[in-house]
Amino acid sequence: MNPTFSTKEKVAILLLNLGPEIAADILGNFGENEIAEISDIIGRMRSVSSEISIGIEKAITKLKSLIA
Repeated sequence: MNPTFSTKEKVAILLLNLGPEIAADILGNFGENEIAEISDIIGRMRSVSSEISIGIEKAITKLKSLIA
């Protein structure tokens, strides 16, 4: 199954995978309303399937290779 996520849901999943310290640094670049919306999404997600987490990790790795 390939679920479709909104942009903010994708951000929430990414932040969950990056950990609290990096997530806090990233959220510092968002406005108050965006932070509240993303925080709400994270609270509703509770957990992310391993399939989705692996996909996010692959995307992060690919992005890092493009930046380096």
